Amino acid sequence: ITITEDMSFEQLLDAYNYDEPHRGQILQGTVLEVSDDEILIDVGLKRDAIVTRKDLGFLDDSLIATIEVGMDILTYVLQPRDDNGDLIVSINKALELEDWQNAQNSMDEDSIVEATVVDTNRGGLLVRYGRLNGFVPQSHIVSLPRFASQDELEDAKRKLIDDILPLKFIEIDRRRNRLILSERVARTQAEQTRISELKVGQRVTGRVVSIVDFGAFVD
Repeated sequence: ITITEDMSFEQLLDAYNYDEPHRGQILQGTVLEVSDDEILIDVGLKRDAIVTRKDLGFLDDSLIATIEVGMDILTYVLQPRDDNGDLIVSINKALELEDWQNAQNSMDEDSIVEATVVDTNRGGLLVRYGRLNGFVPQSHIVSLPRFASQDELEDAKRKLIDDILPLKFIEIDRRRNRLILSERVARTQAEQTRISELKVGQRVTGRVVSIVDFGAFVD
């Protein structure tokens, strides 16, 4: 089977000859031993797989605490054979692949997701979706003031750090490690859904956003 970057997580599981592990292969195994420095996993080959201390450093302590001898776990092959002849695998990379698949599913289903703002740059916001880093271009951020100076925009973006935003995926490219999201598209979809649910005579709560000669605009 030819391996491509756009293969689904399930396809990757079946894509390789399990007798000859390759970098990028997904292996399912059973935990044999857990220590502070490494985890040993039986992946059904002649050699057991090793999750190194470095890879464990990428995992949350709460997740590591759930890993115990006898449990089944998915891993990503980093090195089929290192200098010592060991099979080195990653739990973190396997979980990242699941996040990529979840992102693609959300985009295919045209659904809205939530992501946490972790940082800013001149072009927009950096967000965290699962274990992946995503980017929201400035033109796709609804909550920024209009007609503001660059300093005012940068200050407004910094105030969004740690906020959870409703977003939609507008570009996903696993090969280039690109995950682009939009608050504007998500907001438009949510508004359209909300409007379609409104009925004449229904009482709702809103916020006045502007007042003009002919009336008021209410969010």
